[in-house]
Amino acid sequence: MGTISPVTEAVIIVRGLRNRYGQHDAVKGIDLHPGVEPSDWLRDVGRVFPLAHLAEGLQRTYFAATADAGIDWSNVAILAVWGLAALAVAFRTFRWEPQAAGS
Repeated sequence: MGTISPVTEAVIIVRGLRNRYGQHDAVKGIDLHPGVEPSDWLRDVGRVFPLAHLAEGLQRTYFAATADAGIDWSNVAILAVWGLAALAVAFRTFRWEPQAAGS
């Protein structure tokens, strides 16, 4: 059995949600077609964000029977950079005490 693409996997999940819950608000506007892959530029934009790297790492871990199983350290590094950036933003913006209105 061959592997399926992440887009096809997402289609299966969304269709399962539709079958289980009907046209719920969470999946109402989603209309995906299996086998339709996003364009290259859209895939490149998506790879900037951490979710693509997290999903790829989890797939490689859970489907260990494939040839490229194991830890891909580039995905780990990108997730670490995003985590450090989020931590830096949190340290700069989070305050325990509420701030006065208008300041």
